[in-house]
Amino acid sequence: MNGGRHLSFVVALGLLLMVPSCGKKAPPFLAQKSFDAKVSSLEAEGEEGYAILKGKTQMAQRDTENLTGCRVYFAQYSPDNAPCDGCPIEYQGYYSFGPEVAKDGKFFCKIDAITPGQIYFFRVSLVGPKEVLGPPSNDVRVEVK
Repeated sequence: MNGGRHLSFVVALGLLLMVPSCGKKAPPFLAQKSFDAKVSSLEAEGEEGYAILKGKTQMAQRDTENLTGCRVYFAQYSPDNAPCDGCPIEYQGYYSFGPEVAKDGKFFCKIDAITPGQIYFFRVSLVGPKEVLGPPSNDVRVEVK
């Protein structure tokens, strides 16, 4: 009979310990600071063997000082396998550039090693301190001839 009391005590104690828990199961890390700089009105042109990306940058003065570079996400498709307008795009990787591609309110970069006859999609995110990404640009499509 003594074992039954111990078991009841252990079960009651376990229930009491579970009640005051908050239920939050996230890791105890500080929230990252936001980085709001972005590229808008992104456009792309296809040339033989490369793509040229142009756009405007939108950033506060503090973001201009903290800009460390950008990521240009890309997706490559053959013309017979390209996604339709409005279909989701599966980006396959990204190129990294320094802050020199975003100056004086303008964005400009040239992507080499583009395969002729393919369709490419690009999206740009500016990068701030500690690799924090700004909001993504619009998606652009370009066919390289």
